[in-house]
Amino acid sequence: MNHIKEILEELRYMIENGDNLPLTKKILVDPEYILELVDDLERNLPSELEEAEEILTKRQEILQSADKRAEEEIEKIISEIEVVKEAEKEASQIVTEAKKVANEIKAGVNEYADELLAGLEDDLKRKTSEIQKNRAQLNPKENFKKTS
Repeated sequence: MNHIKEILEELRYMIENGDNLPLTKKILVDPEYILELVDDLERNLPSELEEAEEILTKRQEILQSADKRAEEEIEKIISEIEVVKEAEKEASQIVTEAKKVANEIKAGVNEYADELLAGLEDDLKRKTSEIQKNRAQLNPKENFKKTS
């Protein structure tokens, strides 16, 4: 690319610094030298263009690779987010089920304790009744005074 710039600069120099024809804006140039420069441009231009095309192709490949990697990373992150959401959902279900089971166990324990206490209360009532009967038989007069 530098060689092409040099040729163009040489052409510009020749135009800007060439001998002017009197009373015109035309300049005198060496046509053979100008043709050599043009030939040199034609020879170098294709290789410079090929190099530029290669650079553009490599640039495009790099951009496509970067896009692909970015998409893969985004998909990976989305997948991880979905896994986390699913785990949170499962954890919530487990907590809900555990609370339900705990409430059922608590209700069962309360019911069992109530049944035991009710049975104990009935036994105590019978025993209290028996004790009162036995005391009344031992001392009928004193029990009337205490219970009246």
